[in-house]
Amino acid sequence: MVVLFTTLLVVLGTSATAAEPMQAAAGGATAVRPEIKPAGYDLAPYLKILEDQTGQLTFEDVSRKEYRDAFRPHEGPHAPNFSYTRSTWWLRFELDARVAEDDWLLELAYPLVQDITAYIETETGRFTEIETGSRRPFHERPLSYRAFLFPLPRAPGSSAAGDSEARHMDARGLAAGDDPGAAGAAGAAGAPGAATWEGRDQPQRSESRSVYLRARSDAALILPLRLWERDAFTAAHGREHLLLGLYFGVAAIMVLYNLFLFVLVRHRRYMLYVAYIVSIALFHLGLTGIGFQYLWPDWPWWANRSVVLFNFAGGLFLLLFASEVLQLRVRASQLYHVLTAVAVALAVMLPFSLILPYTVAMRSGIVGFAVAATVLLIAVFGSLMRGHKPARYLLVAWIFLIFGGVLLTGRSLAIFPHTFLTMFGIQLGSTFEIVILSLALADHTRRLQRERREAEHRAATDALTGLHNRRYFEDLGPRLMADAQDRERPLSIILIDADGFKRINDSYGHDAGDQVLRILGRKLKQNLRDQDCVARYGGDEFSILLADTGAAAAAVTAEKLRRTIETEPVHLDEYRIVQPTISLGVAAREDELEFARLVKKADHALYLAKQRGRNLVVGA
Repeated sequence: MVVLFTTLLVVLGTSATAAEPMQAAAGGATAVRPEIKPAGYDLAPYLKILEDQTGQLTFEDVSRKEYRDAFRPHEGPHAPNFSYTRSTWWLRFELDARVAEDDWLLELAYPLVQDITAYIETETGRFTEIETGSRRPFHERPLSYRAFLFPLPRAPGSSAAGDSEARHMDARGLAAGDDPGAAGAAGAAGAPGAATWEGRDQPQRSESRSVYLRARSDAALILPLRLWERDAFTAAHGREHLLLGLYFGVAAIMVLYNLFLFVLVRHRRYMLYVAYIVSIALFHLGLTGIGFQYLWPDWPWWANRSVVLFNFAGGLFLLLFASEVLQLRVRASQLYHVLTAVAVALAVMLPFSLILPYTVAMRSGIVGFAVAATVLLIAVFGSLMRGHKPARYLLVAWIFLIFGGVLLTGRSLAIFPHTFLTMFGIQLGSTFEIVILSLALADHTRRLQRERREAEHRAATDALTGLHNRRYFEDLGPRLMADAQDRERPLSIILIDADGFKRINDSYGHDAGDQVLRILGRKLKQNLRDQDCVARYGGDEFSILLADTGAAAAAVTAEKLRRTIETEPVHLDEYRIVQPTISLGVAAREDELEFARLVKKADHALYLAKQRGRNLVVGA
């Protein structure tokens, strides 16, 4: 646990360092002046933004001078976050011309943006258009990446990489004076190949180049943009992949381990835990874009909807798992009914998450998370107040998950900025939660095993004497009998009756009789081997199993016991002394195949001992 925590902190620290925003160039420059840095450039300080409430503006419109002047600088140091909006948003920033001298990438680090189009100015003043988004099949992206990467055009002669990349772009072209309507039709057709726009009224300049982004989404619209040199991007995102790999690795290990336990013990709590981990892992596969990249690249509808579906499924199975671990049905019936009602509501939302409008489904998921979090916290605190120790694990685990969930929800609602912590806090919290829930499950299992052992001990123990009871004796006997037959070893039984015990009860009372029985049981046990089993057979009778003991040795043991009892009086109190005696019947295994027959032989020998005057040992 300590190693896991330390590793996560190291990854968090290194990645957080990489996420620190770069300040705008000195002197109030509005163009990004790139230098190769391992952290890349946070473009938030350079962005200008235009809201298109109708969604009808085209690139040719916004590139006109009157619209260029309508762009307003982005306020704040963090990435633009428009939360859930019906508007289309245009972003613009300027790049220093030196960007064409190296291999640069533009990253949009939020995988759930549904429609995003980049218009990137080349050195000739023409614009390359790249259309992508989570609504489009993954293979249409210009570069294979779980979020969005746009290659920036390079100057002729600097490398062939730019031309190679351009062939993978979904682009279209329109020279100055062409028909915008025709261009729109060409864009809708998605004609492949390298082509360009020539922005109307764009000033010709060599010191900087413009980049426009058009974004729209039914999910939360968050636009964290960063400029990277290609090698720096590869190095920096290795840490990110380490974090995600660590998370999914922990999830996979927990799934396999608890599936194995479920196969062994067949208890539903393990299956509920596995279902929860699988659901939350699939949720994160959708949220991070990894599922779209590797599992369902040709199914964009599912790439978007899976996030909502598995959000509800994770909440459902977590509530059911918590109810099982907290034993709410038995310990807190009212909380059990409330939690069950919320779980039913989440189950009902599962199919609706696939058919409701996407924005409604996403908002419903946020509400569902809030309700489930509240109910689970109430259930956990209620269990803690009742002294149920496993609730402590669930409280700590749930705090971690709520922490990550609040960061994620706050980011989606534009309450919190887009930072490394708000982006990956849910994975960090979920990792700790999964591990702690596994500890809770292990503790719960240990407690149930301990309670079962205690119950079995009580069921096999005589409450008065503390010896084994007749049930235990009759369960153990056949097993020892079979073992003795297999190994061809001797086995003997001694049945014992306290002589004149009724007279003790009648003369001194039942409390005195109980005291005598307790003392007799203690003396019998003290004079036997640890491997021998002595039990209270019923009333004033005792029974002894002697493994690896023949008839002669058993008779010697029986006589030793008889003498011990006969020579050691029982002091009931300061004034009353009782001298008990016992009669013993001994039987040893010979040709008997059944334990019951051996018991009958010993019982008959005991009967003969009592018939011959008591305080005797008689062998069968």
